Amino acid sequence: KEIVDDKWLDRIVETVVKSRILLLQAPIRNQKTCEWLVKYKSRDFGAEAPSGPERLLLKFRTFLDFAHEKLEEIQLDTTNHHLQSLSILVREKGVEYYRKVFEEDMQSGNIGLDIMQKWFVNLKKRYDYPNDVSDLRTLHHIGTLDTIWKVYEEESREMAITNLPETFLSELDMVMDLFRISRGICRTASCLLIIRQILESRKLDLEQLGSQIHSLLLSETKQTKTVVQGNQLIVSFIGDQTGALNVSIATDLVINCTKQILADNGHSLEKQEEDFVRTALLEAMKGSKNHKVYSLVSERLYSDLKSLMMINDKETKLHCEKMHLSSLLKEQLIQLSKKLIEFADRDFLLHSHHYLNVK
Repeated sequence: KEIVDDKWLDRIVETVVKSRILLLQAPIRNQKTCEWLVKYKSRDFGAEAPSGPERLLLKFRTFLDFAHEKLEEIQLDTTNHHLQSLSILVREKGVEYYRKVFEEDMQSGNIGLDIMQKWFVNLKKRYDYPNDVSDLRTLHHIGTLDTIWKVYEEESREMAITNLPETFLSELDMVMDLFRISRGICRTASCLLIIRQILESRKLDLEQLGSQIHSLLLSETKQTKTVVQGNQLIVSFIGDQTGALNVSIATDLVINCTKQILADNGHSLEKQEEDFVRTALLEAMKGSKNHKVYSLVSERLYSDLKSLMMINDKETKLHCEKMHLSSLLKEQLIQLSKKLIEFADRDFLLHSHHYLNVK
């Protein structure tokens, strides 16, 4: 009787899954759903599981929990699909709105185009447009990277903003976000290069360390990081909304990450080595273009980002295989290149009529 009841419940569950859930959910989720069904039908619920009606009730509750999860997924997927279908309209309306605001500011005299015109003229000369770069959009992409990289090398955020093309001011928040991400990646790569050089003989997972450092240094908003020192839990501010960094605290946290990864591989960091690493990291962490390691890393990353922005998705993987130090941060670089392209495309869409009129 119990075996018959089990099979009956399995048939009911299989019917609901195949005739309802698989049809309603996103196709990308079908494989996991089918895998769950196979496991569900073969599950014995352990030796101590109840028998008889109680066992059937347990199986039925298990299915209901799964069905509720699937219902939430379907609702979420449906909502996302609806938002995506509206995104084109929202994007077009957003472009119209920002373009209108920008033009009104120009007419009222609050903003001009002097810096933008000089910037675009210099771009054409530097890249010998239309010979080396025949497409204005491509030229604009290169110029966007050049400008963002220049912004992140400026010691003064205020000075950097005043040197931006006026057209970039429509999306100033996004510019500063790109600035913050660029600086975070460059600091991370500088830390990795220094640690690799000083601790060359140690077994160290640089990819894991790079991921941890990058996550650590890239605070989007003011937030706290905790450090355990002895029996004390130290809570300190590491970053704020402007992208400023508490260099001393950040350096200590990077060293802690390094020591932990070394310990996981049976190594330790001697006091003298730690002091040497800290001194080197403190200077690199300041993010000055006059710092040799930071400057070298900046050039490498700029070259890789420029290549990533000029190639298609199929060529990206092949290009990443040719990276050296940058390969440790390839995912972060790919994401940054996509963000740069997204910003450049939107800026060009907003102000294409102004760029096309620059002689």
